[in-house]
Amino acid sequence: MIKKIRFLIVGIVMLLAIVLLISKPRESEAESLLSYAKAIVEGEEIETKQYSEIKTYLQSSEKNSQHDFLAGVTAYAKEDYRTAVKEFTSAAEKIQEQDDDFIKIYTYVLLNESLQYDEGEIEDFAENSRKALHYMAQSKEYRNNVDLCWRIASIFLENQEDNKQGARLLEEYVINVKGLKAESKVRLYGNIGQLYSIAGDYSAALQYCWRGLEFLESSPLIPNHSKYMSKFFAVLGDNAYGLEQYQAAIEYYEQSLEIFRKREDDHLVADASLALVNEGTAYLELGQHKKVLSVLEELDELIPKLPEAQKDDIQILRGNLRAQLYIDEGNLEQAEYELETAKELLNTDDVEYSLNKDVYLDYSYARWYKEQGRFDEALELYQQIVRCSADAGLGLEKNAYSDMADIYMQENNTR
Repeated sequence: MIKKIRFLIVGIVMLLAIVLLISKPRESEAESLLSYAKAIVEGEEIETKQYSEIKTYLQSSEKNSQHDFLAGVTAYAKEDYRTAVKEFTSAAEKIQEQDDDFIKIYTYVLLNESLQYDEGEIEDFAENSRKALHYMAQSKEYRNNVDLCWRIASIFLENQEDNKQGARLLEEYVINVKGLKAESKVRLYGNIGQLYSIAGDYSAALQYCWRGLEFLESSPLIPNHSKYMSKFFAVLGDNAYGLEQYQAAIEYYEQSLEIFRKREDDHLVADASLALVNEGTAYLELGQHKKVLSVLEELDELIPKLPEAQKDDIQILRGNLRAQLYIDEGNLEQAEYELETAKELLNTDDVEYSLNKDVYLDYSYARWYKEQGRFDEALELYQQIVRCSADAGLGLEKNAYSDMADIYMQENNTR
């Protein structure tokens, strides 16, 4: 009897060992395939061999959430967004709690992005985003990934019907999620403020900016403390500019820039450059052309220090600011040169650091056409700018309508 029990125990142990030997390669294979998928969703290239491994797996494995997710990722990488939508939708229907956090979160992130690129239905954007954030909140690995939070929320910036939805989702996240680090909370306050500012809800934007600044003042040991202080002052400047309080905007931009000037932190160069562009635009609104020139000189010193992905964005904005200055001064030939140079850079701008540069550039072109008396071209462009500005919350409508009214008056006077 004892021998039979021993044989039985040995048999069970051997069976477990065989199962483990079989499962370990499968687990290792799954980890490798997911590492390829992670590289793809982060914008990295993977080798043809690695695509072949995914293809082999898809041909031989059962159709579970991982299978459909990987099929969606490969379609997403090939920009076949219609197929990606189909596969991610299928993966979402099969997700189980024990699935990898990466699959659970990115199924919904990439589903939304695929829907956006495919120009399909967007009714499910909010629910998909909410599910992605729900799975993030449950994950120790992803909970404090604020860059991913921004990726999820910023998709609503192009939603003309409700571009505040992203801000509201992040509000729910920062209020309800336990285990957020202090730095994560500060960054989320900043993101919420920025989203509300872009949407034109300056009251809500200011509320979160001041909340972030108060949090920083009470927590001086937060990593990257100065960087966040600088960003909050810059967003306050953006809000003041949107409210046409140009002098107040300049003061906030100066507070942001002073932090950079004292530290000269390489991580702040891009933010400082953008603050300078916005400060220069505020000076332009006040007619202080010498101050604009001073801003452009400081900007010229910073641009060589910028990372390549951000350099062309700032160069475009610098060229646009110069063109606006030249138009104000009546130097239309030099304005044309700046606009054409900026347009060439825009055509090759693959990585977008600053949004809506094309709309700002079009506004300068419309002004340039107007000053030359090319009224038909100017009016056509102004009408386009009004629509785009209203959709994106850029605040260009007032100036555009004013310029259009001036054109109509000039045309009536010449009849």
